[in-house]
Amino acid sequence: LKNATHILALALEYSEDNFSATKQSLIISDQSYKKLNNEIQAEIEKNKKTGDLTKIESNSQLQSLEIEEQFRTSRFSNALDNFYAYIYIKDSKGRYIYANQPTLDLFKCTKEELIGKTDSSFFPPEAVAQLRIIDQQIFEKGVGTENELSFLLSDGELHTFLELKTPIFDDTHKSIVIGIWGITTDISERKRLEESLNESETRFRKIYEDGPLGMVFVSPNLFFLNANKTFCEMLGYTEEELKRLTIKDVTHSDNVDADVANVQKLMKGEIQFYKTEKKYVRKNQEVIWGSLTVTANFSQDGSIRYMVAMIDDISERKQIEKSLNDSQNLYHSFVDHLPASVFRKDSEGRYVFVNSLFCQLKGLTADEII
Repeated sequence: LKNATHILALALEYSEDNFSATKQSLIISDQSYKKLNNEIQAEIEKNKKTGDLTKIESNSQLQSLEIEEQFRTSRFSNALDNFYAYIYIKDSKGRYIYANQPTLDLFKCTKEELIGKTDSSFFPPEAVAQLRIIDQQIFEKGVGTENELSFLLSDGELHTFLELKTPIFDDTHKSIVIGIWGITTDISERKRLEESLNESETRFRKIYEDGPLGMVFVSPNLFFLNANKTFCEMLGYTEEELKRLTIKDVTHSDNVDADVANVQKLMKGEIQFYKTEKKYVRKNQEVIWGSLTVTANFSQDGSIRYMVAMIDDISERKQIEKSLNDSQNLYHSFVDHLPASVFRKDSEGRYVFVNSLFCQLKGLTADEII
């Protein structure tokens, strides 16, 4: 009971609910504890005077039994039953002498059935071996431990637990550990979320570092924060050089105003993202084309933290489109000056092209015919 304040402080780290309402119910009677402590110390001193030191161990056991009884009847125990963490006490033999209700639910037993049981009654052999090593360390060194343990339970699922344990010392022989306090929480779901997040981060990093698209992080004042290898090679800058530039510095003058306008809409929350095709200016002043998609990451207060942009180099596609347009223009110019009426229809019989002479013969414009 002398460790009650310590265990309560640890327990409170695992629950923030209704602290004010339960604070008074967590106080153990000082008078009850002092009376118990005085009786035990008087008995031990009596044994010392008579030379019967063999009774010291039995008095430590008496302490454990009294602690058990106090917890079974105290308001403190009732309060701990409302914590979602597994809270328990073991004696010097590794036997349970107390457990809160969540622990009893995990063990599928009552308080009466729990008393005197060891870890082997509730955990698989490999888990028992791990727990025994940890407990032995506490009894030998007299220091608390914090461990993350994973093992299968009766439900057939692999569970991961965060376990904090601290020694309970004999009141008279301060170096003798007579028991162990323990607080354990099931962090399996948290671990699964962490693993999922790590997998997502790994995939993103793979795409960022080795992907075919240029990717950049941009600050609210439009400076580059980070740039991947693809984007650096696309513009001929190193990442450190880009960090000294803004997006306006690498955007062709034809596209700066439209680009800034879209960024402002994004920062104001008027749009969630935007896509566009724009011209970039490389370090060597060569102009290239990029297909740009931009989104933003916001703080909880609604302010923008940074923007993420993905850029696909479409210069080759633009060159092909230009060549195709040039070819079509040349074809139309040639056909338009032929001394013959020329037209083309689609599969539905609709005109899709007519030359000048055809229009003259029909007395209509090309727009009226097509």
